[in-house]
Amino acid sequence: MLHLSRFPALGALLIGALMLPVGYVIAQGAGELTEQVGERNELDAEGGEDAAPFFEEVELPPVKYDRFNTATLRALDKITGRSTDIDVRVDQPIVFGSLRVTLKSCHQTPPELPPESAAFLEVDSVQATQASTASETAEVEGDRLFTGWMFASSPGLSALEHPVYDIWTIRCTTSAPSTGASGG
Repeated sequence: MLHLSRFPALGALLIGALMLPVGYVIAQGAGELTEQVGERNELDAEGGEDAAPFFEEVELPPVKYDRFNTATLRALDKITGRSTDIDVRVDQPIVFGSLRVTLKSCHQTPPELPPESAAFLEVDSVQATQASTASETAEVEGDRLFTGWMFASSPGLSALEHPVYDIWTIRCTTSAPSTGASGG
C-alpha cells in the first residue's frame, strides 16, 4: 500500500492534480458557465428542441389484489434452526413459541400478474405461566413486537426483529389451516 506521508512531494503533486480542474473552473469561466445555464433555461422556456423532459410520466394500471382469509407463514426458530409453515386465519391468533401471531388481512395478486402476497400481521410476545391449578397454564400478555405489512417477495422490507424467532409471509390461501400450529 502506498502511503503519501512517506512521499510528501508525490502527495503534493497528486493533490495539486486533483485540484487543478476545480481551480480551472473557478478561474476560467464562472461567468461563462452562468451564461450557458441562462441560455439553456431560455431554450427550455421557449420550448426548443432541447426542451425534452428529464423524465416522462407513465400511467400504470392499478394492481388488483385479491383478498384471502388465510395466510401461510414460515416461522424459524433461530436456536434450533427448525422452520415451520403455519396457516393462520384472519382474526384467529396462533401461538408459536413465545409469540402470538394475529393475521388481520391477506392480499395476493391474481395468477396472471407477477406473484406478490402481502399480510398485515400483529405479533405479540406471550409468556406461559402456571395458573392457580397445577394443570392449567395461562398466557400473560407481553409487548407488541410487530404491527404491519409483510411482503412475500421482500421479507426483509418489513421484518419482525426478535432474537429467537423470524416470521415471514409465504402466500395467501383460502384453505382451512392445519391444527396444532404451536411449536418451539
